[in-house]
Amino acid sequence: MFRSIGFVATLAVLCIVLASVEASPALMRQLVKEYTVNTKKRLAEDGICRADNLAVRREWGDLHNQTRLEYIKALKCLTTLPSKIDPVKVPGARSRYDDFEAAHIINTRLIHATGLFLAWHRHFVQLFETALREECGYSGYQPYWDWARYANLPLKSNPLYDGSATSISGNGRYIPNRNATLAPLPMPLKDPPALYIPPGTGGGYIYDGPILDWELHLGPVITDYVRNGQHVNPNPRSDGLGYNPRHLIRDFNNTLLQNNTYSVVTSMLVNLTSGTSPSKSDLD
Repeated sequence: MFRSIGFVATLAVLCIVLASVEASPALMRQLVKEYTVNTKKRLAEDGICRADNLAVRREWGDLHNQTRLEYIKALKCLTTLPSKIDPVKVPGARSRYDDFEAAHIINTRLIHATGLFLAWHRHFVQLFETALREECGYSGYQPYWDWARYANLPLKSNPLYDGSATSISGNGRYIPNRNATLAPLPMPLKDPPALYIPPGTGGGYIYDGPILDWELHLGPVITDYVRNGQHVNPNPRSDGLGYNPRHLIRDFNNTLLQNNTYSVVTSMLVNLTSGTSPSKSDLD
């Protein structure tokens, strides 16, 4: 009898867990819908920003193939345009794409784990999107990668990185027997904490997809992550801004994404707040 009760209880808990897992994507869609409706309500009926001319950024998997191809073409276009950044400050920059990479390298320790994180990256993405549209003829808007959608799925299930003609190429060639790494967090601290990351599923040069021949010019800034993987020449400058041409290495690792599920994300959105209500003394 007790075994039967235990079995029923276990089954009930399992059903609740499964229902929660299934409900989380639906809850995310509902939250996005509510956000969209509320945002449009707050916009003026006339002026530059109106409900009828909002730009919508979509997840890569929701884009039509033609839009993906157009984005990839514009991305490549940025690598053919001359750099506009100060060559004294960033002597390694050779293209407009390098300009954006350099901006992120220069500001990395100031724009992560600080109050600048969201505002800086929103502005950065807007500038990158504008360059794609105004300098390279892209008619869409900057797509994004929904981590939760692919958190516990095989790599090839993500159309952004599946190595097809409508992806931004796939993983790097697998290199076995590599060491795990301690990756310091990009924070404005002398000795920032580090994340332990086991070896990933690649580690070598990318070998398929439309950006197979992509060439990097800047970095790396830190060179002691992996000591028995694909060799990378150190940058001639300690800040990583010198000229250091090489092909693209990828090492996809799902370890840090496994907790970025819809259940976790929606729980944060629903249950956490960004601050506290002001007290009476604050208002006086």
